[in-house]
Amino acid sequence: LHLEDGYKLKINSWSTVFLTILRMLLMYVLSVMLSVTLEAKIINL
Repeated sequence: LHLEDGYKLKINSWSTVFLTILRMLLMYVLSVMLSVTLEAKIINL
């Protein structure tokens, strides 16, 4: 039982790390897309 709880805790921490990395990547991609579209609008003007 104790071993199983530790295993669940490990999985939980890994999923938290994964979600954090995923969120960071998403924010990075969004900021890059935003800056690219802003540059494109400035060039078009």
